[in-house]
Amino acid sequence: MVCALAIVGAMLGGCQGGAIASADRPAPVLDRAAPKSSAPKGAGPSSATITPTSPLSAEGLSVKVSRTLIYDVMEPAAGGMRVVLRDAPPDCHCAGRTWWVREYDADAAAFAMAGAKPPSPALTEARMIIDPSGYVAIAERIDREEKVEVVFTPALVVLPNNLPGSTIGGAGAKYEQELTMTVHPLGDRTRTKASGKARSTIVYQGDEKLTTPAGTFTARKIVSTLSADLAPAKVNNQNELWMVDGVGIVAERDQERTLVFGLPSRSNAMTKLLNAHRP
Repeated sequence: MVCALAIVGAMLGGCQGGAIASADRPAPVLDRAAPKSSAPKGAGPSSATITPTSPLSAEGLSVKVSRTLIYDVMEPAAGGMRVVLRDAPPDCHCAGRTWWVREYDADAAAFAMAGAKPPSPALTEARMIIDPSGYVAIAERIDREEKVEVVFTPALVVLPNNLPGSTIGGAGAKYEQELTMTVHPLGDRTRTKASGKARSTIVYQGDEKLTTPAGTFTARKIVSTLSADLAPAKVNNQNELWMVDGVGIVAERDQERTLVFGLPSRSNAMTKLLNAHRP
């Protein structure tokens, strides 16, 4: 099934090849002076909450972000790396604009960033759009790890515009959406593996100060959930994002739980911290 981390992380897309290829990099330095978040030890960034002064801006967190984002994968195995590469972003935050975002492992990333054909295809490819409301959404996603292609109808909103933070708009400030997910086998959209209704909820909790290997940021914390009934499977994903205007996602933590016929079938978790970024 499709994990929320991959869906949302794919929307946002450097550094030199030597840094990308290094598998023995030091552990990330977190903001030890700040109060700890609710994350398990070592599972995410330490942070300090800051009262937000403005609503969430889809434009600042989507179109005007870095084209290359390099992450250290903290779970399930420390020392891994993922690189998110965006096509040239739209020249304006206008309805109908679209772009592709691709995610690679470290071996292929150096080739992609140098403009050369990578020795292996992207792990995931996502087609992003700006919908008529000015929201950023994902229309379709190709996942070569899971060997599926997923189409969202309507497009799955991942960044609503002008969403107030919970500390501004009260505890009920959130965005909700109902949609249909259709899962096809990789490379064959004439066949359907699963299809069903899904519900997405997005909450902008507020701003937090945190430190990753890429530096110290004041980030907007967004929590999203995606529940889907793809009979006989039911999927429940929760995704936490720390996002910075003009940069993109600087930290994220994702948990996925899948039930088949009511019995646990799959439970995954992953945390990524930004190591470097390039406009």
